[in-house]
Amino acid sequence: MKRVLFLIPNLNSGGSQGVFLTILRHIDRSKFQIMLAVVNSDTKALQHLVPNDIEFVDLKSYRVRHGLGKIIALIWKWRPDTVFSTLSHLNLAIVALKPILPLNIKYIARESTILSQLIKKKNQPYLHWAYKIFYRNFNLIICQSIFMQKDLISKFKIPKKNTLVINNPIDLDYINTKVRRGPSKNQLLKGKRSSSTNFLAVGRLSAVKGFDILIEALSIIKNRDFCLTIIGDGELKSELKELSFKFGISDLVFFEGFQPNPYAWYKNVDALILSSHYEGFPNVVLESLACNTPVISTPAIGGVSEILSNVKGCLMANEVSAVSLADAIIEWLSTRKENDFQTTLDQYQVSKIIGQYEDAIKHNLNDD
Repeated sequence: MKRVLFLIPNLNSGGSQGVFLTILRHIDRSKFQIMLAVVNSDTKALQHLVPNDIEFVDLKSYRVRHGLGKIIALIWKWRPDTVFSTLSHLNLAIVALKPILPLNIKYIARESTILSQLIKKKNQPYLHWAYKIFYRNFNLIICQSIFMQKDLISKFKIPKKNTLVINNPIDLDYINTKVRRGPSKNQLLKGKRSSSTNFLAVGRLSAVKGFDILIEALSIIKNRDFCLTIIGDGELKSELKELSFKFGISDLVFFEGFQPNPYAWYKNVDALILSSHYEGFPNVVLESLACNTPVISTPAIGGVSEILSNVKGCLMANEVSAVSLADAIIEWLSTRKENDFQTTLDQYQVSKIIGQYEDAIKHNLNDD
């Protein structure tokens, strides 16, 4: 049985963390002995999803750079066959440490974002050099979307043979269970303005998610018979609340913070709106479709179009702007109908995607 060490910075409520834990819940225990190491588990939003039958290690380090010594010691002590990491900054740290780690270990990274966009956002050009130099030393980089793979190959000169596209999985059984156990529509919308259309937006309240675009877009729509619920926390919460006042729709926008069961929200609204500037492969879109809730989206750089192209009942704006998103919302309001997204979701079923991950790990274990 092959030993695989999964490494993740934290158990926050991010999409990458959720995907990583889905992989851990479903990976075949008869093929792999699993250990999960978390740099810092103080934020325990998703810790309840860690499987009980795997070894769990909390490195108790405030940041990745503070935990490098503990990561090195753990790898030397446990001697896994494969180290599997996720989130860009941890991936970079692991592959940079590779020369001082034991020989004959395979290193796999799950890339969590579009690197060129991340570096542009951070305005730290030296990071481009670092990723370009070190990332090619991974045995395999798993990309969530074709766009992400092309970004690594063209912008960072990563050999294509070192990359593999595996879309994010959707666990329909888990989601359906959470929907059944969640609150009802009346409970969720209690205290909100009675509206014929209920919109939902989900994500960290950060600039890249474009919630400012969404709030402005809604202010453009003349028919105000709607409300918007935003699920998620982040540094822009106060600023976005002020923006809703500025645009005169503060009575229509509700900030609900982090929700441990967002699936009940997906199920009981009319549409999800995604307003991002870029997305690797947005889990919120798959989760919404899994709840049979249509999606209205900006044409965010990345994997959004790979999911939503030709999906009837969903709409994409022509550009990432408030005016264009407003036009898409208005069009959707005038054309909406009953939908069934099961065919779209078939290719993302967790059983199919986990098989691809298992094959990727086994291939690299046998690849000399």
